[in-house]
Amino acid sequence: MNCQKKDIEISYLKDEISSDDMQSQLSQIDIDFEYINKINKGDTFMSDINLEKLDKISKRYPKLFTKDEMYNLSIKKGTLTKEDRDIINNHVIITCDMLKEVPFPNKYSNVPKIAGSHHITTDGRGYASVELLDQELTMQDKILAVADIFEALSAVDRPYRDANTLNQIAKIFKSMVENKDLDKEIVKLFFEEKLYLEYVNEHFTAFQKDELTEVFDF
Repeated sequence: MNCQKKDIEISYLKDEISSDDMQSQLSQIDIDFEYINKINKGDTFMSDINLEKLDKISKRYPKLFTKDEMYNLSIKKGTLTKEDRDIINNHVIITCDMLKEVPFPNKYSNVPKIAGSHHITTDGRGYASVELLDQELTMQDKILAVADIFEALSAVDRPYRDANTLNQIAKIFKSMVENKDLDKEIVKLFFEEKLYLEYVNEHFTAFQKDELTEVFDF
């Protein structure tokens, strides 16, 4: 940004542009880079209008952004590219394959299936090993999905996003239930009975421990 501003100021000193033009261009740079900083946080949905705005900014500064940077800034939701998500999604397949090699006693023989199914939605979407996608979800599968997502949303060590507060997590869970990603009865029980409390007290930062105001009335 400083380089772009310096070039404009040099153009003014060379009498190539007027004072008004200089101020207008400097203001435009501030506006453009404020927008880049905003979308770079990953909490802005990149609609077609936002993508068009990003394209115009990139054309104003053709040497500023690399092809990879433009690709990353154009992610429609979140901060992960398709390639990033493919790598992350593969963890359930690796988990299942590894656990199948463990000689579990009979009463724990379903552990590989439970661990490998925690990203399958209640209506059969999501991702897992091919052999698991068509199998009906058990209560254990659904419980692990809730526990896994709660941990993921609250974790403070994720480089691609900030940790969520308890209320933010609750709102996301409500949305996921409405989208048939999670079992609504388990989610309702989890929050209404405060089954999260021990985990929150041990692992949440002070900032994350806001008062739960969401109502699970579905």
